[in-house]
Amino acid sequence: MTSRIRSAALAAALLCAPWAGAGAVPAQAQTVSPPPIEVYGALPSIEHMTLSPSGQRLAFIGMDGADRKLFVRKVGGDALLAVKVGDSKVRAMRFVGDDFVTLSISATVKPEYMAYWPVKEDRFESFVVMCINLKTGQSFLVFNKEPKGRALFYKGVIAQHGYRQSGGRWYGYFSAITADMDHDIDLYRTDLETGESELVARGGRSEHDWVVAPDGKVLVSLEYNGETKDMRLLAGDGGREFYRRHDPFGGVGVGGPGRTPGTVIVEESTADRERVEEYDLTAPGKPVVLVDDQAVETILLDPVTNLAIGARTDRDEGVILFDPKLQARFNALRKAFPGLRVKPVSFTPGFDKVIAFTDGGDDAGTYWLVDLTTGQAGELTEAYPAIRPNQVGPTRMVSYKAADGQPLEGVLTLPPGAPKGRLPLVVMPHGGPLGLRDRVRFDWWAQAFASRGYAVFQPNYRGSDGYGAAFRNAAVGEYGRKMLTDMSDGVAALADQGVIDRNRVCIVGASYGGYAALAGVTIQHDIYRCAVAVGAVSNPGGALARVGDKGGASAWNVEIRYLRRLMGAAFAGDPELRSISPIFHAADADQRAPVLLIHGEDDTVVQIRQSVEMHARLTAAGKDAELIKLKGEDHWLSSSATRTAMLKAAVEFVQKHNPAN
Repeated sequence: MTSRIRSAALAAALLCAPWAGAGAVPAQAQTVSPPPIEVYGALPSIEHMTLSPSGQRLAFIGMDGADRKLFVRKVGGDALLAVKVGDSKVRAMRFVGDDFVTLSISATVKPEYMAYWPVKEDRFESFVVMCINLKTGQSFLVFNKEPKGRALFYKGVIAQHGYRQSGGRWYGYFSAITADMDHDIDLYRTDLETGESELVARGGRSEHDWVVAPDGKVLVSLEYNGETKDMRLLAGDGGREFYRRHDPFGGVGVGGPGRTPGTVIVEESTADRERVEEYDLTAPGKPVVLVDDQAVETILLDPVTNLAIGARTDRDEGVILFDPKLQARFNALRKAFPGLRVKPVSFTPGFDKVIAFTDGGDDAGTYWLVDLTTGQAGELTEAYPAIRPNQVGPTRMVSYKAADGQPLEGVLTLPPGAPKGRLPLVVMPHGGPLGLRDRVRFDWWAQAFASRGYAVFQPNYRGSDGYGAAFRNAAVGEYGRKMLTDMSDGVAALADQGVIDRNRVCIVGASYGGYAALAGVTIQHDIYRCAVAVGAVSNPGGALARVGDKGGASAWNVEIRYLRRLMGAAFAGDPELRSISPIFHAADADQRAPVLLIHGEDDTVVQIRQSVEMHARLTAAGKDAELIKLKGEDHWLSSSATRTAMLKAAVEFVQKHNPAN
């Protein structure tokens, strides 16, 4: 690789070195001690790297000594802005034109007036959008000024619908809850110069969505009938219906404008297919299939025209660009980094300049600025500069079959140096359970265990994303059943291959992965020597009961209907749920398998009482169980301090009960 720019020298000039493939500098031959666990637990040194449409400016979140800041700088030139962001949970950041930077920020709040909220809890994750004007240095929060002639129920942003330029001014489109009798979710337009907002389109509570055309007009409105479970797409603001589908599980959405003006992207993830189609609203007819049998993470839009140029998918190839010339450019970029995952995180019009993020292999995460018109690439900085290439554990995909013959695969990470012999194993299933998968990349949690001498196995059990509709449907009714044995079948396969010692296995996971950890030592037996469950569901019925299915298309109602389908439960109190609920099997927990429960006190996805009650049941049954509460932490381990505390506790627990040496 080219010489690296350390995070402590973020203000250094951008390198512009000739194209360099990954791994040009070999790892040192000598053995080195692993980095401290704190290195893995800390948030990356650089986050949300983004490039302005002109390609002349960079923005990112990074560390300046002990301070976490938002930096904006000219490429290869002077710094334009450095503002402290502290522990703010910045979820996304982007340039709007070259003169505005917007940040999406969330916070866990406890509003007394949210009693109507469908989640039966006293707190929720609220989102705001901050807009920074680089010309004036001024900033504002969207909806801090109430829209003209309208009153908002609260000043949070429900969803973002893009940014458009009109008459030389930039506007952002956001939906919010209006303070009327029905608490409708309506669409508003905000002037990025003044912060003034105005109503664009009326909607309904949790049952509307919109696509804004490049000219700023409503291109498509989405309506969901909570009674019939029918999804309708209408041209404009309530005009001609051009799409209707029975959609009981919320699998249809609009991805934004299509490739040309007057077209729209429709994404389907339904019982029978995963597909992205383009509808031409100016000439009714059959849609054009752009992506088939692949789950799409996001539609890629040109930063100036706001038209679709491609999609980032959950398959290993990662990116589909609709123009063959652009696809060829990206393929050339991928070939320049053999053996690494290459993810375009920001780009200029025409995909001329790209900020690419690489990881996997011996790369703990590197940002590059690549000019695809000249073939020049410069390394910007590293995500984990304290982790050197020879300290990264090798990672690869492994294939195996479940007991019922279902083909499966998972990610296997070995300790640095890839020692031979039957290694101790940590099974680390992903959360979700739907909509996620593990792939070959740098995973800070897996690498922390690998650095301590453990093999780590991350199974993509049935239902995981990226394998098509049939694989997802194979999970129906298998929550806590075959989805669980898919993991232990992988353990058996690795043992049969001589990779791991089947008698030295622990299971560690978060969210659904935490559920699997608890179920692995209560519903299953004699497989794992210990279990670490982070933000885990211990009582699936209790999780379902949090939200009543009111029939709408809200994210909560969609999730509950999906989970009921996976669990094979007709309702939250279905007796069938007891058979897959670790909390009702606490007395059956393996006596030789201690349990560590870790839970954020501000978790709004899985209530902390799920862990508190599980801990009480385990200790009442005389089992070895510990509970750690993380003050101020949410479901996603968003804080560096508490994430590090979680990781240190988890690693120490596994080392105590399943020593690597």
